Amino acid sequence: NTLDAKTATAINLTGGVSDTADKYSSVSGIGSDGLAQIKIQDPDTSITVIDEVNMLQFADIDDATTTAVNLTGGISDTAVSLADVGGNSTSGFSAATTQDTDVNVTITGTDATVSQLNEIASAAGGTVTASITGDISTLESLTTASTDAISVTVNDAVTVTEFNTLDAKTATAISLTGGISDTAVSLADVGGN
Repeated sequence: NTLDAKTATAINLTGGVSDTADKYSSVSGIGSDGLAQIKIQDPDTSITVIDEVNMLQFADIDDATTTAVNLTGGISDTAVSLADVGGNSTSGFSAATTQDTDVNVTITGTDATVSQLNEIASAAGGTVTASITGDISTLESLTTASTDAISVTVNDAVTVTEFNTLDAKTATAISLTGGISDTAVSLADVGGN
């Protein structure tokens, strides 16, 4: 905005624009005056967001340029803003992950469903941070990566094999509120190891 006020002609942003999400758009999705001027004066400029953006902010930023938006700070939003409960990406999340194929995602608010979490992790390409609670028969359907930071709470008893399978789907500790129920040999070999 400072530079724009110093000239009556369009500014060509050949080096692109890099700033925090709130400089482009408010958290409620109200685009800034500066973003509006970028769209008018150089609508194919490269835009980088250096901190977390929500999907309302991304929609404003995406609308301002015909070039892929670089989300170096990642995306932080509710699960339903990223994918419906059936596990289909929202149009905004699909656009974001198409433009930035290794974006990190933090899911806020209410826990995602397994279908949502699987879709978000598959589409994001980067690390997904989220929490989920459920019984083992539901949670064993997770397809997240071992590098994803999924805080998992299992509320019924699991076997050692079920735990090991689930443990391979997250980089964080799993809370077993229902405990472990398995044979003695599954818990320790005959030598006590």
